Amino acid sequence: FLLAKIPSDLGRIVDIIKQYYDQRNKIVARIPHLDPVYYELGSRSKTRNLIPAYLALCYEGNPDGKAVEAFCKFFLGFGRALMYDQRTGYRPGNWQIVGASALFRLGAVFSYLKEASSWRKCALEIMKAHLKRDFFEDGCHKERCWSYGGMSLEGILDFYEVGKRLKTLSASDENIFLKHI
Repeated sequence: FLLAKIPSDLGRIVDIIKQYYDQRNKIVARIPHLDPVYYELGSRSKTRNLIPAYLALCYEGNPDGKAVEAFCKFFLGFGRALMYDQRTGYRPGNWQIVGASALFRLGAVFSYLKEASSWRKCALEIMKAHLKRDFFEDGCHKERCWSYGGMSLEGILDFYEVGKRLKTLSASDENIFLKHI
């Protein structure tokens, strides 16, 4: 990851995370039912980009305790919020696919957290439902929109890749993903 090679950039990202974390409860939601920090689309994007930054911070050898705390609490917040979003079960569309992918990533990367296995299990159940219900035989996403379909497929690919690399998918689950991919 490039941040490990460019410490000044890592320092800027750490500063942003500290500021963001400190202000997370002051950010006003423009859409009342969507938390501007922890909603599914944002969580997907933030976890994909911030987990490597966190790992680079840890790799540097002597990370600032407040930075580590901000990152860890941030990731825990993402996981808990994403888990809460899944409480109603399957919902059609790209939001839940990428949210489930982010939840799985958090549960796989931070496997030592007591909630991690339940995050992975929930995310896997949700993703399997999407694999069965969200795509036509021709492979197109049911929203029939290039960007939504592409985002959905990318979420599925992310999910599979994380599971494969971190060995958190069973062989039968890997086969289910490969069949659909």
